[in-house]
Amino acid sequence: MSRIKDLLSDMEEQTSDRHLAKLLEISYDDLTLLECRINTNGSKDGFLYAYILEFLF
Repeated sequence: MSRIKDLLSDMEEQTSDRHLAKLLEISYDDLTLLECRINTNGSKDGFLYAYILEFLF
């Protein structure tokens, strides 16, 4: 059962990565070549205001 969960997780990640590539107006292949870090901007109360996507060079 664990293998199926891993496969579904990978499929969900690929779908979200393809959506991100489309938003950035780059190809999915180009996105996979980039190294990036996703941080959050939130309050001390735990409210999430924004995601910060940082590309590493």
